[in-house]
Amino acid sequence: MFSKIDMDAHKNLFAKTNLTTSVRFITAAKITAKKFCNGNNNMSAILFAIMGDFDSANKLMTGYQRNAVADIAFSEDKCHQLREFFLDIYNDDDVLLDFLNAKITERSISLNRSKKGRNKEEVIDFSKQIINDDLLANLDLNF
Repeated sequence: MFSKIDMDAHKNLFAKTNLTTSVRFITAAKITAKKFCNGNNNMSAILFAIMGDFDSANKLMTGYQRNAVADIAFSEDKCHQLREFFLDIYNDDDVLLDFLNAKITERSISLNRSKKGRNKEEVIDFSKQIINDDLLANLDLNF
């Protein structure tokens, strides 16, 4: 059985399983941006690619204008790949929850980590001890 502390941690440190439409959209867009924008969170480029209509005669913005706003240029084929990827991610709860839980974990560890107030020499000594005892202890240096 989970204790009260475990239940509170699970409630606060993990993403909800019933994702709202807005959370689903933003998360899928962030994952898509990571894949297609070299890791940058370029939401304008993703939105233009998802909503872009290459066939429309009455475009609101020309390709040059979109490229200037988004700071990246996607071909029609790349936009099609991006849309397919986005739709796959948008409908995959496991991928969305994994991404969100990773972000929550990353942020909770950095926020909850308390500083011990060690001086520089102590930090260097502790680091050397960890490296020498844990990493190098099992190496056979007799060659």
